[in-house]
Amino acid sequence: MSENFLKKIREGKGISQIDLAAKVGIARSHLSNFESGKVNLSAKVLTKISKILGVAVSEIKTGKPDAHFDPENKERLLKAMIITNEIYGDNFDKEMIVSIATEVYTLISSINDEDDKESFQKLMKSKYITGLAANCVLKMKS
Repeated sequence: MSENFLKKIREGKGISQIDLAAKVGIARSHLSNFESGKVNLSAKVLTKISKILGVAVSEIKTGKPDAHFDPENKERLLKAMIITNEIYGDNFDKEMIVSIATEVYTLISSINDEDDKESFQKLMKSKYITGLAANCVLKMKS
């Protein structure tokens, strides 16, 4: 799953996991698993959380306040959505497409120069190998 900033935002607002989970209508353990990157939450649940905390869903996903979502970043996210939909649109539902595109946006935002690009390529290669191995494990367990 992808990194998120819910715990940091929630704690910054002085709200416990138990209280937030109760307000949203989900189990505390599910919220905890999302904060630790073990599971994703539905768009509906993320929207509820964002309203309760008074932040945009994008801030939960990227850690950047919505005010930092300038026209250049909006264009970058739109491009991420288009490319993600072109590549995976026939394979995943809309919620998964949005999650992938958000991850693409977050990743592409971290590359500023050639050194960043080289480091990024090395990191992604290791994550790709881990993902392929995880797929094998899932097939072995089924």
